Amino acid sequence: VVNVILVDFRGFDTLGEIVVVALAMLAAASLLGRTPAKLGTGEPVFASSLLLEGLKPLVWLLLGASLLLLWRGHNLPGGGFIGGLTAAAGCVLLVLMHGPASAERLLRLRPRTLMGIGLAVALLAASLGLLGGGAFFQAHWLWLGELPLGTPLLFDLGVYLCVFGASLHLFQRLTAEEHAA
Repeated sequence: VVNVILVDFRGFDTLGEIVVVALAMLAAASLLGRTPAKLGTGEPVFASSLLLEGLKPLVWLLLGASLLLLWRGHNLPGGGFIGGLTAAAGCVLLVLMHGPASAERLLRLRPRTLMGIGLAVALLAASLGLLGGGAFFQAHWLWLGELPLGTPLLFDLGVYLCVFGASLHLFQRLTAEEHAA
C-alpha cells in the first residue's frame, strides 16, 4: 500500500521529469548544429571480430534487462526511466558494434517519434482515471488470469519510450556530428 501511494504521488513528478528530459534532449541536440543524419550512415567503431562476437550477447542482455526493469518497476526497484536508459545503452553498443544502420533496422521509428509516443502514452495513462469520473493518475487494473496489468505499467511504458527515444536522439545527433566532421 505504501509503495502504491508513493508511486502514485511520484507520478506527477515523473510526468514533469519526462517532459523536461524530452525538451532538454531536443535542446541539447539542437545545440550540436546539424540536423541528424539517417542512422544508416557510418561504419562500425570496433574492428575486432572477437570483440564483436563477444559483445553480441551483451546487447541482447541489456535489451532484455531493460524490459525486466520496466516490468518490475511498479512494485520493485526499476521502472520506465532506468529501463529506457538500459535499452538506449544496448542500442548504443549495437551502433558501436555494427554501425548506425543496425539501430535503424531494429527501431523502425525515429527517436523523436519514440519520445512523442512515450509522452502521449504517459499522459494517456495518467488521464484514464478521469474517464471513469475518478482522479488524474487514478490507477485502473485489468486481470488476465493471475497477471495484473494496470495504468501504472502503461505510464511506465510511456516513461520508458520517452527516455529511450530522448537518449537515442541525442546519441544520433552526436554521431551525425562525428560523421559530418
